[in-house]
Amino acid sequence: MFNYKNKILSSFSIAGLLILLSCQHTSPPIPTNSPKKEQTVLVVPTTEIISSHKDFCPDDMVYIDKTNSCIDLYEAPNQKNVKPYAARTAYQGVNYCKAQGKELCTEEQWHTACVGPENKLYSYGNTYVSHACNDDRTGWKPVPWLEMGTPAWIQWSKANYKAEPSGNRPSCVSDYGVHDMVGNVEEWVKSPTGNGGYAFVGGYWFNYMGRLDSCDFAVKAHSPLFATYEAGFRCCSASK
Repeated sequence: MFNYKNKILSSFSIAGLLILLSCQHTSPPIPTNSPKKEQTVLVVPTTEIISSHKDFCPDDMVYIDKTNSCIDLYEAPNQKNVKPYAARTAYQGVNYCKAQGKELCTEEQWHTACVGPENKLYSYGNTYVSHACNDDRTGWKPVPWLEMGTPAWIQWSKANYKAEPSGNRPSCVSDYGVHDMVGNVEEWVKSPTGNGGYAFVGGYWFNYMGRLDSCDFAVKAHSPLFATYEAGFRCCSASK
């Protein structure tokens, strides 16, 4: 470096050297490790983030923003292409959900997931569509209620079970992506206005007496110990 500077000094006049030094002071080199220009970070609103249920809930559940909770995609046991449980009491639903680290859905959680953001009458729309869900079967038989809880009841319930595997009808899904909320099996929920604090909702596979079940359908007269042959349940949980 010393020899190189001497060579430069010998090549320039004193005036030239002053000009050179002046230029060096006015145009300093840019350090190679200088910080980069700060970039603007786009902050996504919370309402856009909650559209992805994976950010808030397990993969087998979906996030419902209005109740700030997660709900199973399918009726218990919450497995696609598996037939849902039936002939269960509300207490059996409570115990099952607890064993899964969840809770039996409240009526509010269930209803909100069914009607969707647009508050539809049916999970799929505001007009009833035959065969959209498993809710229009015929051939209903009188139910031997007095046999409930006996071995004969279990056999009768199995013989008259008409539920389909969960997710079997792609049209029977709410706008939140929750399947089989209308028809298939009725679902026990916790209800502040139900008998003993429980009710079952959604209707089941039979078009019983021409009844068109919707998201608003609920039966609140039965005890939580009532294990009707068509009633199952679904689990919910608080979002994390």
